[in-house]
Amino acid sequence: MNIIELQKQKLYRLKAQAMLEYSVFVVCAIAALVAMQIYIKRGIEGKLKETSDNIGEQYAPKNTTTDITNTSTSGQTQSDEIVNVAVPGVPGGINDSYGMPIYSTKSTVTSSANTTRSGSENLGEFEDTLFE
Repeated sequence: MNIIELQKQKLYRLKAQAMLEYSVFVVCAIAALVAMQIYIKRGIEGKLKETSDNIGEQYAPKNTTTDITNTSTSGQTQSDEIVNVAVPGVPGGINDSYGMPIYSTKSTVTSSANTTRSGSENLGEFEDTLFE
């Protein structure tokens, strides 16, 4: 055997080993996905249920009897106070160029809101009235 044939055989063995390593990696990745299939499925189903729960209350006009009362209250109070602009160390505050005191307005706004929803909703036979 000459040197060129030995190098070709060595190169062929390296290619075969690399191909075998890639095959083992792909088989391990597929085995991991198959093993985790139940967890992936449950995760997707859980996200679907969470999304459908966030849609809100369903309403069918022919099948739903509703007795709901919504009560909303809100209020806002505002108080204004006129104060002399005070400077530390200057008695009586600040005066303008004419000797008149400079005043500032201090406003306080308080808001509150309350919403109450009470009542009931009954869903009738869905199949009986769906195609009327």
